[in-house]
Amino acid sequence: MGAKQSQERKSYLDDYPNPLGHFTSIYNIENISSIVANRHQNSLTTAKWFVKMNIHFTHGIWMPEGMEDPLFLVVYCGVVCPKVKDWRVKANVKFILHDLNDVQNSVEYHCGDVWFDNYTHEKPVIYQDTNISLDSLLNDSFGYVKDNMMRVGTDIRVLEVEGFHQPTVVNYRVPPVDPFYKQLCKFSDEEIYINKAVMNTHSILKPYDLPIRDFLDLEIPKPSTGTLEEFLDCAYGYPIQMDTRAGIRDILRSAKLFKMRSVAQRAAQTIIHDLKYPKGLKQEINLGIEFDMRRVVHFWLNKKESISKEDLRDLNIEKMSGETMKTIVKRVLKL
Repeated sequence: MGAKQSQERKSYLDDYPNPLGHFTSIYNIENISSIVANRHQNSLTTAKWFVKMNIHFTHGIWMPEGMEDPLFLVVYCGVVCPKVKDWRVKANVKFILHDLNDVQNSVEYHCGDVWFDNYTHEKPVIYQDTNISLDSLLNDSFGYVKDNMMRVGTDIRVLEVEGFHQPTVVNYRVPPVDPFYKQLCKFSDEEIYINKAVMNTHSILKPYDLPIRDFLDLEIPKPSTGTLEEFLDCAYGYPIQMDTRAGIRDILRSAKLFKMRSVAQRAAQTIIHDLKYPKGLKQEINLGIEFDMRRVVHFWLNKKESISKEDLRDLNIEKMSGETMKTIVKRVLKL
């Protein structure tokens, strides 16, 4: 290791559970029969990346052609710090292969503590082999395949990092010290805690300046995918990434549901930064229209030296507020 030993290293903090990040996610893999049939073209199937500050993970399945037991579970790790060159991440990794007929028969694969790094592997990845054969994947009555779908989950706890800084993150599975501030979201497979005091900083009853956040426990009948955690990261002030498992649209939907306008405003700044680069922008503009982010619409309009029918044809007119429509009309007339 040599010089790498002198690079910044942050270890597990004894007084705070998983301070560098606890990633739990579930991926519903659809069209298994098609994936098996076309595995020679693209044998790797993965979910979207799940971001926690400077680290992100994704997971999926790998079916290398020609092997007797073709199904492997796979997890990738990445670092999103733009100036970082060599890095290492130590994590405790567990896969969960869900039995869709009887959850009690779900199988867990414990990989233990493993290192990911970007200088011994082009793509830092961990593979987990299974004893599942091709024939069983094509049998729809097989417990781990139902309605042509599989469900794979991960539980990843970051233990150490080297070569970059990972700020301490919030573990939403630990309730606030004072139960008065506890807001609970009950998923079908786990419980997520939110601090009401943090939520109240985003939503104040006008004109009395009184907190209005007092939900009952939120019952969520589906498994946790990690998307609510990503939204809560935004609520706690962490950077909002365009490329997240939740996706910017889901973050904005949650901001609207929880009446957290300030989160939506910060998301608008992320979208504006993305709009600076030349590419297809219709999706970002329609997000600005759908969630009434006027800064996004103004930024887009001010960049336009002319506006054609094609520019306006695919906009979400039905979701456009009167103020946004007025702004567009004024800009068209001016140009």
